[in-house]
Amino acid sequence: MHVSSAGKPLRWKRPCATVSPVQDELNEAIRAADVEANARAIAILDGDASLIKACDREGRTPLHVACEALNEPMVRWLLEHGADVKRRDTEDCTPLDRAVGEGGAVDAERFAAVAGLLRRHGAELTPRAAVALGEADWLRDRHAEERLTNPVGPPGGLLSIAVRHDQPDMLALLLEMGFDPEERMRVSGIEQHVESAGMPLATCATLGRHAMAEMLLEHGADPNSYVYASGTPMSGAYGEGDGVRRQEMIDLLKRHGGRLPPGKVGLFRETELGRAMLIEADGAAPNAGRDSVAEQLLWGAAWGGDPELVRLALERIDWARDDSRWFKMLVQPLRTGNYHSGDPNRGSDRGTYMTCFRLVLERCDPNIRTRFNMTMLHRLIGRYGRSDYGLSDAERAAFAALLLDAGARLDMRDELLASTPLGWACRWGRVEVVKLLLERGAPAVEPDAEPWAQPLAWATRYGHQNVLRLLRGHIT
Repeated sequence: MHVSSAGKPLRWKRPCATVSPVQDELNEAIRAADVEANARAIAILDGDASLIKACDREGRTPLHVACEALNEPMVRWLLEHGADVKRRDTEDCTPLDRAVGEGGAVDAERFAAVAGLLRRHGAELTPRAAVALGEADWLRDRHAEERLTNPVGPPGGLLSIAVRHDQPDMLALLLEMGFDPEERMRVSGIEQHVESAGMPLATCATLGRHAMAEMLLEHGADPNSYVYASGTPMSGAYGEGDGVRRQEMIDLLKRHGGRLPPGKVGLFRETELGRAMLIEADGAAPNAGRDSVAEQLLWGAAWGGDPELVRLALERIDWARDDSRWFKMLVQPLRTGNYHSGDPNRGSDRGTYMTCFRLVLERCDPNIRTRFNMTMLHRLIGRYGRSDYGLSDAERAAFAALLLDAGARLDMRDELLASTPLGWACRWGRVEVVKLLLERGAPAVEPDAEPWAQPLAWATRYGHQNVLRLLRGHIT
């Protein structure tokens, strides 16, 4: 059972009637936070005033949503029309709590304006809001009464809020009160016990809060703690910021024992550090049950576009050519452009990814299959979830040419779309890839395909006229 900030169990009772479909439209308009969208939201609310106090699936009223978006004009309008500043959503958060935010740096001016409006209309302080607003006396009083707790969720807790809102005095006060500098938590929704820790220091690292990072380190924060699904504070320092300030953060964490895991060493192109790791690993006993240092470095270096580290790691990997693990290594170079923002080479030489892809491809079978019997050609051509890898059509065709040169077959069908690589290219409208596959001998008409899985059928269904012209030009 979940626990509220006051230490009471939450029953997750929704404080309103059935959620109306218009609620999604209303929330979207409020979150857009521009003049036109606000006018649209007000028109919806004028048409049905009951929506002002209605809530969405998370128990959030329009005021909660407007506060989360720091949409001051909508907050003002809602308050003037009777919105409840004390309503709590299913996570026990008030509109003022939602204004505090849950991730990243905060626009201090917009937050102050929204928080001021809410307070003038009777919003009560909560621990989250008190930290964000710097209300030290309120926090001290609650602590003295033993009523100040620090519920920690995925975005962290009170210490992380202090960091995001650039409130070093609040951070010092919370540490003085004895709150955990790591803000450890068990990750919910996972059957096994998985712990996340280190969000306050990781937030310092990504936002460049040097003085607060020092404060946390002095109180025992670990630069190598793992924030679930986000990495360590050390990797955060490498991955964000620019110039001198970024290097200062990296140096600070290093002085306190911070180190990059092998995968991140490759991703951030720390070639010499990776070389030293490999030499050290050569003389160490294998770590049973875990990927070797070479495997982790290969994964990161292929993603980061570091050919030298890819070569060094490949020398230490002896997988068979048809080992399925090669597939995930081939995918990494396709994720081009994922340098950290402080990298002086950011986006300057995308050709290194092609080199990394070729080096891995020389070691494996180009026709390895993965889920739904997809080959690497299928994966390269299509989309993976919401990701399109950031590749241009010409780059995608260049990667495809490397696969074809290595012996990738044109006649293999997956189990998802029951289509050949050409069918996939036609479905996604990859003009340059279609041209390449046709030139390499892919038939424009596939007699053995289901009618709906024919290349022409895919291009017709999705209206890819350029692809249709190419196909028709190859039909005799």
